Amino acid sequence: MRVRSYRLEEAQQTSLGGRLWKVLDESSGRVLELRAAHTADAPAGMLQMYRRQAQGAAGIFHSGVAPLYDFGEVTLEEAGACQGALLAGDAFWVSAPMEGGVPLLASMARLEWPQFRAVLLRVLEALAFGHARGVVHRRLSPELISVRLSAEDEVEAVQLLEFGLLPPRRLDGENSVISAYQAPEVVEGRWREQGGWSDLYSVGVIAFQWLYGRLPDEERGRPSRGEQHHFVPSGFASWVLSCMDESPIDRFRYAADARQLLSALDVHFWGPTGDTVRRDLGWRRDEVVDLGEFRELWRSDELYRFREVPLVGREEARDALWERLGEVHQDGRSQVMVLRGPSGAGKTRLMAWLARRAHELGLAEVMRATHSPVVSSADGLSRMFSRYFRATGLSNEGAERRVFEELSGRGLEEAQAQAAAEALASWMLPWGERSRLPAGGGNRGAAMQLALGELGRERPLLICVEDGQWASETLDWVERVLESPLRVSVMVVITVNDEALVDRPIEMVQIDQLLERDEVEELVVPPLALSEELAFISMLAPLEEELAYDLAQRAGGNPMFIVRMLMRWVHEGLLVASERYPDQLTLKAGARATLPEGMLEAWDEAIEQLIAQFDAHVRDDARRAMECAAALGLTVMHEEWLEVCERCEVSVPEPLVQALLANRLVSEHYEERSFEFVHPMLREALAREARVEGRYAAIHRACAEVVKGRVREDDVTTAERLGMHLFEAGQNDVAMEHLLRGCQLAGNLGESRRALGLIARYEQACDRLGIEERDVRRLRGMLRQSWSLQGAGQMEAAEPVVARARLLLRPEDEDELLVPILWLESSLAFARGDFEGAERILLQAREACQGEARRGALAGTMLRLASARTERGERHKAVDGYAQARDIWRELGDKGGQAAATVGLATAYLEVGEPERASALMEEIREDAGLFERVSPGSFFNTYGEIFREQRRWEEAEAMYREAISFWGDVMAAEVNIAHSNLGMMMVSQRRFSEAMVLLNEAEGAWSRAGMVREQIYTLSGLLACLASCGNWAAWRGYASAVEGYVRANGMRASDLREMFEVNLAVARESGDADIIAISETLLRTQMETERDAQAVEG
Repeated sequence: MRVRSYRLEEAQQTSLGGRLWKVLDESSGRVLELRAAHTADAPAGMLQMYRRQAQGAAGIFHSGVAPLYDFGEVTLEEAGACQGALLAGDAFWVSAPMEGGVPLLASMARLEWPQFRAVLLRVLEALAFGHARGVVHRRLSPELISVRLSAEDEVEAVQLLEFGLLPPRRLDGENSVISAYQAPEVVEGRWREQGGWSDLYSVGVIAFQWLYGRLPDEERGRPSRGEQHHFVPSGFASWVLSCMDESPIDRFRYAADARQLLSALDVHFWGPTGDTVRRDLGWRRDEVVDLGEFRELWRSDELYRFREVPLVGREEARDALWERLGEVHQDGRSQVMVLRGPSGAGKTRLMAWLARRAHELGLAEVMRATHSPVVSSADGLSRMFSRYFRATGLSNEGAERRVFEELSGRGLEEAQAQAAAEALASWMLPWGERSRLPAGGGNRGAAMQLALGELGRERPLLICVEDGQWASETLDWVERVLESPLRVSVMVVITVNDEALVDRPIEMVQIDQLLERDEVEELVVPPLALSEELAFISMLAPLEEELAYDLAQRAGGNPMFIVRMLMRWVHEGLLVASERYPDQLTLKAGARATLPEGMLEAWDEAIEQLIAQFDAHVRDDARRAMECAAALGLTVMHEEWLEVCERCEVSVPEPLVQALLANRLVSEHYEERSFEFVHPMLREALAREARVEGRYAAIHRACAEVVKGRVREDDVTTAERLGMHLFEAGQNDVAMEHLLRGCQLAGNLGESRRALGLIARYEQACDRLGIEERDVRRLRGMLRQSWSLQGAGQMEAAEPVVARARLLLRPEDEDELLVPILWLESSLAFARGDFEGAERILLQAREACQGEARRGALAGTMLRLASARTERGERHKAVDGYAQARDIWRELGDKGGQAAATVGLATAYLEVGEPERASALMEEIREDAGLFERVSPGSFFNTYGEIFREQRRWEEAEAMYREAISFWGDVMAAEVNIAHSNLGMMMVSQRRFSEAMVLLNEAEGAWSRAGMVREQIYTLSGLLACLASCGNWAAWRGYASAVEGYVRANGMRASDLREMFEVNLAVARESGDADIIAISETLLRTQMETERDAQAVEG
């Protein structure tokens, strides 16, 4: 009786369900165990579930875990050969329990405290290893723990059986469940609450049974010390109960936590020596990996691709990463490590090693953010948080509940946890669902900081950012974490592919800016040198010197290539003993001719091997379906993919996803119905094949149609995706329209950095199309770039762009572009404080806006004229200008323009002392959804703050300003400094000088760096009173002189200036210094004088 190469030798007794056999592996001569489960009449998907569990378990290679050798399905021929012992369709597992091991249940009673403690410590070490790889046992019991004891009952070895595998199904159709040892969340199927802590519950029950001689029983209550069957330290009973807490969040979170406390207990003292036990911060292991044993596992047809190859070498890089993590662990300050290098050099493996080892030792909470060149809702920060909180697939209400339960359970106050949950929940939804919710989420930045602070309270957060060259939003967020005054214990590791970074100018600048910071370190991960490659190969397999050299040469320093080729050779039986050197291996005759030239060819070969597994009539559909997936990005949402395939008239073969998983070409995110290509080069190989076959453009057209149909077109990300897909489809002009539209939408929301990223892609499109510099399409991009630069506060960078556009403008394009160029020039003059010059330019623009067809441009000009007149003190003219612009845009049905003019008009009414009319206008915006969604939330909240401040409703004003700060801070908008200034000046009015100085100093520094003198002067006017309050007269005199000179030279008049000067004068008078008082009176008089001048002009 035989299944595959396994000859059934002897049936074994088992109480764990299924059937158990001793088998002989005829290919290796090893005696193993085969367990089978009946699946013929099982619920749909049961076999795939078994397979998925086996693939996860295959990645665990640890001396404390029985290795899973093989998995498969019994064929009809094999069932016949087994004469009924196994049935066709049965799933089977093959494992190798250690020799001499017996179930813990059989030896538990005779173990005393030192021996049982040793067993528990080894069990926890093995659990920690598996949990760090994302595998949870869920069925741990004394029967699934094998123990080998010496003649003196000393513990020699401990091994966990069936780690991560579902219970085998019995022939009567029932599942075998050992509910007495399983955690409540496992028994009840609450999978979102399951984790490593679920196995710790089982450990607690096992320990309880050993200590009290029985299983826990609610009716009998909590046992007393007198019921204990063994002498143990007092702390052990509490340790057991901590493992067994009914609430998952109240148990030990990591196996390492439980192991740390248990290791401090001994029979020679009464409990732990202190409150905490110092963790071992070393990353090196005591045990040596048996690579010969490991290579045996590569023989399995089903599982060889899922084996985790131990990381060897790279010790300097690992030391550097571990040292950084240790610094974060000890001092609690955020640190960043950037791993740079070419594709395939091993950056991601290094990062994964750090994450797993830190998790295994309980040194960090791990979060992971993936990124793709094609933006996807499965990428980035929102999906990182969604996965961490296990909220994927939930509704907004469900996600909110999950976040709240996690944060409040960790100890965050309920009100704070609820606020954070509300802010994060809708953001974590897929785009299509997110766009159907009302606008909001302005608290997201604060909520993220609050969540990170709580999650990192017990141990640091280790945030793994993959493919930072495509992660502009995430890089912005990392910078905000480093700049935040709130101390958050976070280590961020960012991988960057230098080859791909060349095409991403925005991310290139962001990474360079990060590297200038003291908290950021760069670690270059180069390709392996030839000597390193040869050493790496010798550790994995004892190849003949000539073959090892040939493999190293083909790999070109790429360790991934070496691993994939060795695994394939072992799996396919291509390695044989060398005739010249019997202890070394070589390839079978003829096999060397098939060795790929490099990694790209290796991926091509992997694709062809997968296609060959399908019947001939569906191979074309399988290939085309994979190409459709590649077009959608690195991470592919299942529903989106199927829809694209349908539009391309591709019938997806039913087992394709399972084949991709089995061939380790993708990894699956099962709960969110998505999968991820294992490497960008695989996706590139599929895209290259689609181009060669002429299918590339049609696939991207289908992607664009799907994206357009699933989410709103006025969403920034939708515009970006549409632009990229249409460009790849060859619809260049339409693609550029969408990219430009996305840039405009991002700018309207205050997301200037994101707008710059989109315009960079727009310029790349122009370059690829060979568009000349004077072409109107180039000029449109230049103007949008200038707007974005100004929005980001980069005035010096914006000025030459505008000047170049003006120089290149052709007469035939003036009707479209002259007025926008004049607007940009006036905006730059405005930023310099040249209000007269700005007004002069805008009057030229007004002259160019004659005629009915130019009424939209006229409205835009009147809006800007009103702003300039506000600064010159012509307040009533400003009110008239805003009102005219608003009326024109209302007639034209332009909601965006109408919203901007309404906000401006509300601000103008505040300046003329009519806050009630300003408030009525803001309520009009709030009640009109079309207006509300076109106003930046930051601008909306800031304007409300100004209204409440004018009305002396201080608490409400501060709340509004902080909402504005939160939103603008989220998107890294320069406008955040407006809210900082406004809130700081309000605090000055309240004489909260120390708080005001922090905000105003931050804003003043930002305005200074951006060259925005006008805004800097407003901020300095507030700082004067702060400096006076603390007696810093040297700085005060310098600022007072600069402010007075600028205000006089530019005729600045504003209620903010007057109020700040009045407070400053009051503080100066308290000092009693006549000179200081005289200077302060002169400052206030500048506002009085300009008021009389303004009245004369308006009269």
